[in-house]
Amino acid sequence: MHGLALIPSALIALTLFRSGLTRKDIYLVPGNLNARVAGLGPVRWTLLVPVLVLVMIFALSEQLRYILGNTHAAQKPDWFALVVLSATFAAINAANEEFRFRFVLLARGRRSVGARAAFWMTSLNFGLAHWGSGHPGGPTGALTTALFAMLLARSLYDTEGGLWAWLMHAASDIIILVVVLLRVG
Repeated sequence: MHGLALIPSALIALTLFRSGLTRKDIYLVPGNLNARVAGLGPVRWTLLVPVLVLVMIFALSEQLRYILGNTHAAQKPDWFALVVLSATFAAINAANEEFRFRFVLLARGRRSVGARAAFWMTSLNFGLAHWGSGHPGGPTGALTTALFAMLLARSLYDTEGGLWAWLMHAASDIIILVVVLLRVG
């Protein structure tokens, strides 16, 4: 069933043939990982990303505890399996969602409606996509996911590449999956 999520990405990829967009245009390059964060003076992405991941560990855990309740799975977790499963899922899901919700849409949107409008449209789209069927979900999930999407889009614009966005997204997916699996088994 989850393989169905790859269909929109495949269709989006088909639109790239003869589009004139390069890998760099659609952020399929690492980019300048040491780029400055726009609006934060001398702060660079190499400093901001690790700090944000640490904040996400606490914030996402608390948000999911609020949404899912304070229950825990009855069995002790197999930590090796949990980490491997979470990391594998996160790497694939983050790549798929970044490509589908940001990489191509921002590249096309910048050309058609401008960078600012593309930024807002893709961020709101990502938040709304998590409202009913995402983790975190509901109104708080949609809001925090839209804000997170703005951060990811900002990293794409600043670094002119997708590596930081993919890594931050994968880190958040690992945190979410570990918390969810520990709570529901």
